[in-house]
Amino acid sequence: ETVAFAFFKNLLTSQMGGKGDDGDFWSNRASQIVNEIALKVWQTKTPDNETAAQKWHNLAAELKHKIEGMTQDGTTQASLAATMQVGTDIIYLLAWRAQDQGAKFFTLEEYFNGKKNLFMLNNQAYSQTLTPLFAGFTAAATSIILGMPDTKTNLTFFILDEYFSLAMDVETQTALLTMARSKGGCLLLAAQMLP
Repeated sequence: ETVAFAFFKNLLTSQMGGKGDDGDFWSNRASQIVNEIALKVWQTKTPDNETAAQKWHNLAAELKHKIEGMTQDGTTQASLAATMQVGTDIIYLLAWRAQDQGAKFFTLEEYFNGKKNLFMLNNQAYSQTLTPLFAGFTAAATSIILGMPDTKTNLTFFILDEYFSLAMDVETQTALLTMARSKGGCLLLAAQMLP
């Protein structure tokens, strides 16, 4: 649950240009709603034999239904729905991408158990979509690292260029910078300008 929440919250925060700090009601509440729907879809609405593609499709459909209902419920709900819509466009993209039968997929848990190299390379033409996805992914990876036992030998390297462009929430940034080290998280951060 924590991993999914970290992903969705930072996806939305980054998508909104980093304006979703810990005190931002809209990004926090939107993240909670998206997380609740995702958990419902993954834990209760989907049988064990459903594929990842079917689960992503169900998530996209549930989010679309929720947003459409909120849009008609009043000013506050409509504003919240607009915030959710900002981040859910990427979820619709992921749902579409999951339909590719030839694509290789993995979970973060599988990645951390296998300790393979993972490169998230940005492309300027798609940066507006990829950067929030990378922020969510990095936040989810941070959440998983924090759940691991303390270690000095089982190392996970985070080499993050243009670190501040990820625009993750303050809580995730703090955890990545201060707590991940004891869990084997090794950071190399690069930035051209400090905010």
